[in-house]
Amino acid sequence: LGTGELWCAAARATLPGSQEQDYTDLSQSSKKPMVALLVATLGVAPAGVARRALGGKPSAAVWNEEIKAAWTQAYASAQGVPANYDIDEIEGRIPSALRGTVFRNGPGKFERGGQRYEHVLDGDGLLCRWSLDGATGRARFASRFVRTPEYAAEEAADTVLHRNTFGTQPANGPLGELENAFDLVLKNPANTNVQSWGGKLLALWEAALPCRIDPDTLEYVGRETFDGLLPDGALTVASGIGPEVDASLGLGVAFTAHPREDRKRGRVVGWSWAAPLVGSSLSVTVHEWDAASGALLASTPTALPSAIAPHDFALTDSWYIFALNAMQLNLFPYVLGLTGPVGALRTTGEGAVLVLVPRPGGAAAGREPLTVRTEDPYFAIHHAVACEEPRGGGGGSDGETIRLYTAAWPVVGAGPFLGDWGGDVPLYDDGKINPTLLLETTLRLHEGGASLERSYVAGGACIDHPHVDPRFEGDGRVRYIFMSWCNAEGESGSPPVGYCRFDRLTGKTQVWRAPPRTFCEEVVVIPRPAEAGRASAGGEEADVADVWLAGMMYSADVGRSCLAILDGDDLESGPVCRLWLRQAVPHGLHGCFVEELYGMAT
Repeated sequence: LGTGELWCAAARATLPGSQEQDYTDLSQSSKKPMVALLVATLGVAPAGVARRALGGKPSAAVWNEEIKAAWTQAYASAQGVPANYDIDEIEGRIPSALRGTVFRNGPGKFERGGQRYEHVLDGDGLLCRWSLDGATGRARFASRFVRTPEYAAEEAADTVLHRNTFGTQPANGPLGELENAFDLVLKNPANTNVQSWGGKLLALWEAALPCRIDPDTLEYVGRETFDGLLPDGALTVASGIGPEVDASLGLGVAFTAHPREDRKRGRVVGWSWAAPLVGSSLSVTVHEWDAASGALLASTPTALPSAIAPHDFALTDSWYIFALNAMQLNLFPYVLGLTGPVGALRTTGEGAVLVLVPRPGGAAAGREPLTVRTEDPYFAIHHAVACEEPRGGGGGSDGETIRLYTAAWPVVGAGPFLGDWGGDVPLYDDGKINPTLLLETTLRLHEGGASLERSYVAGGACIDHPHVDPRFEGDGRVRYIFMSWCNAEGESGSPPVGYCRFDRLTGKTQVWRAPPRTFCEEVVVIPRPAEAGRASAGGEEADVADVWLAGMMYSADVGRSCLAILDGDDLESGPVCRLWLRQAVPHGLHGCFVEELYGMAT
């Protein structure tokens, strides 16, 4: 959630101006009185300080003490790591045509030396791998922490040695957190996503370079620069003078945790970024690689009108699309070591901004980027898909309609960023966490600009982590969006307890609800191979939900996790099989599927 929005050049730090404070009990926000006094004086919110969401209180049916206790269990540190074993408890049957590997990443360790991390998103990245061979009915599981040099050093010392994005930082000296002053380098927990292209498996966290991983052993290989394409530096800052000066100053870039596969073109698209040393425009370069070979095909430099990087982006045949949330950054407390970057961020309650950057080879190539400012104070988190729908009579990119589907908080007021979504476990008491809804944004392009409409779809349900069949990424033929499902009320957040499919054509949804006290992670959408798929209508390839969905679930009743496989065309019937692990795995984030079968002897 938004870890890319948490870093900016420390050289831009300024003293805070006078502003109204709406934080709760700041004077009690630290265990050390000196730090508490400075925090209150400088106006920074530590992790866990609550800003009341604008939705309602969740009903007792979706959030109560029993659910809260079970949900808390889902955020216990992983045990039995590393793991590597055959899965011998399988409910149902693995589809016979399903062969390949599911990778998944997420925070997996939440304490060090008896110190609980300040926020679950500071947790150390835990990679999981499921090797699936439906023809033989065999499955194998492996897991390993991403053993970066920072992780290895903290493991050897059994203490927190590095500053973290969400507030975890060393406090071992006599001055506590103040000893972190002017130490601006953040630990890369490598805990957000894992993706594969060009023969490389990469653990991703969007405020640093990717971590190269050996897919056979899950061991950490090193930082990935794509043969020097991405400069490797201690700070993700651009001087604005040139790459030679940046290199001499030890400055580098970060890489998004949300690259996208454009399977129609056989490409993977991602972007690097650096915060400005001077000014307020983020330096961004969008890269396109051949998915099979890893060869670089295109690089498009641009600038976004924000000093804070967005968490996700979307693409169409002609455009890269960025949604910029309304945020304010006060770096002074962070520079003084009083808080992590999250504590220096505030949402302003202003409208989001959409930036459309022309894509090389598309109908908009050669045009200037298009900026669309809104008055809607929503907060974009993850994009499901964007697609172009040409209108009759329009030539080129003019006359197009672009639809963008986004998991978003519908209304966010002024207050500390993620203040509601913090601490040991994200808790939904009294409606503190906004519901995440599926937002449909309609952009109608015209000469020199665009008009904009928005509506919430999928029945207004609270959902998260939406995805589509990767064969229809950025394609107007895309029909189905798959996502985890939290509740039908849409008034407040609650834990994900099922899966949902939204049909763009009919507006209808299918929902499968998991058993009580079972929590559902993001789905990985796996296209069926052509020989096992269903014929498309009229002989033309169409989105007919010809996919499997792989999602990890944790059962508090059983005390273990499983990988569930569902049929995308019959989601409401539930999993066709469950592959039960010997242990629990903490509630995680994002992952991918590859057709190669790793970790299983043939």
